[in-house]
Amino acid sequence: MNKSKIIVTAAAVLIFIAAVLCATLFRSTKQEPAETNSGEGSVFFNAEETADGALRFSAMTDNFIDAFNNAYKADKDADFLPPLSNWTVSDYTESDGRETALYTFSREPNIWSLPTVSIYSFSDNDYIREISLNFDDHSYAPNLFKQYEELCYYAIKAIMPDLSGDDIKTIYQDLNQKAYDFITTTPYSLNISPPIIYYKGGIGLYPYFAIGERMHLCIVPVTNEYLEQLKDQGAQVIEISEFLEFSQV
Repeated sequence: MNKSKIIVTAAAVLIFIAAVLCATLFRSTKQEPAETNSGEGSVFFNAEETADGALRFSAMTDNFIDAFNNAYKADKDADFLPPLSNWTVSDYTESDGRETALYTFSREPNIWSLPTVSIYSFSDNDYIREISLNFDDHSYAPNLFKQYEELCYYAIKAIMPDLSGDDIKTIYQDLNQKAYDFITTTPYSLNISPPIIYYKGGIGLYPYFAIGERMHLCIVPVTNEYLEQLKDQGAQVIEISEFLEFSQV
């Protein structure tokens, strides 16, 4: 065998060995895809339209509970929301005629002044129509409002985990103030036309406060068509990144 053939053969052997080593290393470091959970973002919280034109999240009630608890546990080392079986459930009569279940959670159901979490979902499949965080301003106390703000923080963190804590705080503080700015006499209901809505992808956030009722921070699925409809109805429609950029000026 001449010298050139020996060099070529040796090079081929080295390339083969290198390929084997790389493959072995890849197999040893490759991880199975992580199971997607609701704490990881928009997979579960995309907006979807049902066959009859209703908007919903691509998430069920349990997905939100898991996402909320994932966010809460990262800071508090404990769950906050119990399994759905421990929530109060009732039928909700909506003007569009669709059968809706209303799930509500309070740490002390007999204490009316405590802030609560509500999830409106379709009765037959538990896909989420709307999430509402609720505060009884008529029994206002600083410690109760602080608890309400904590609910706002972890609910937004659950569905928009890529936002920083400071950004989340800026968002809910602004929306809660606007609940007072846009106080109304029209009772709260699903499909209400809010005076202002912030959105990110298929997720919308809006405040609502009717005289004689609790204050709400609402989380809803949105599409471009729905946002255009709200604009036509006179609502202020603001993209969250634009709001955050403006608030930092």
